[in-house]
Amino acid sequence: MCRERPDSRWIDARHCCAECRARDRWFEILLDLARPVALLVCILTLCGLFYTAFLAPANTAEQELWDTLTVFSLAAGICLASGMLFHEGAGASAILRTLPMQIFLWATGVMAEMFAVSRYLEAYFIFYKDSHRY
Repeated sequence: MCRERPDSRWIDARHCCAECRARDRWFEILLDLARPVALLVCILTLCGLFYTAFLAPANTAEQELWDTLTVFSLAAGICLASGMLFHEGAGASAILRTLPMQIFLWATGVMAEMFAVSRYLEAYFIFYKDSHRY
């Protein structure tokens, strides 16, 4: 609410006085600085998801699955928050069109396929158990 015009809630309050314009400029600057940081954090959590799903040692397949699902939910939350920073339209479907959410959807789709294929190959085509026998 503007100090100069107390009735500014009924009009466009963003441009009612110099104080409001300055506050909007600072908000836009902070938003422009937060977007690349949020995108970088989004990409780093997806790298962590890849490491947890494929490279981290686990005792059992169940433990590996739970660890992967935990990091997946963390990555989904971070990418959703990043998508909200990039969001400039109306509607919930516009958030899915932002860059962080597109990266998240493509990366998790590819990783899910790779995860399923790796489990199938590990179960039915065991290359490493009898390699020293011949």
